[in-house]
Amino acid sequence: MKLLLATDGSVGSVEAARVAARVADAFDAEITVIHAIRPDDKWAVSQAGSSDNDGDPLDFFRDSVFPAVRGILDDAGIAYEEVLLTDPAAQGISNYARDHNIDFIVVGHQGHGALKRLLAGSTARSLIDLAPCPTLVVPDGGRHMNTTDD
Repeated sequence: MKLLLATDGSVGSVEAARVAARVADAFDAEITVIHAIRPDDKWAVSQAGSSDNDGDPLDFFRDSVFPAVRGILDDAGIAYEEVLLTDPAAQGISNYARDHNIDFIVVGHQGHGALKRLLAGSTARSLIDLAPCPTLVVPDGGRHMNTTDD
């Protein structure tokens, strides 16, 4: 099974990583972690190209922006590959899943207010419509499956 964990550095991404680790363990899945950033995020682009990280955007985001997601997968002993996505998130994630024969997508949801959803839309919502495979949306409030070992 090929599982795709879509992250953006949010609390929802951390919750999604916990669930993805459990699913990967249960189904012996290969995980690809997509770190989604907006190409118009001038701070992110400038930081990714700074001399402190030799200009490798994936190194910057992996080491500075997404340590919680990495920590969850590392602590669980789950092997994973990382990809940096700078396309519009939902379309880019969907295209990657289609192009790489992904079987299952896990994505976090931040639960923005109604006005922000109306103006900006929701990546998770759009992904449900675009994804070529089953997609699990994990809320950021921890209202998902028990992730503790009993």
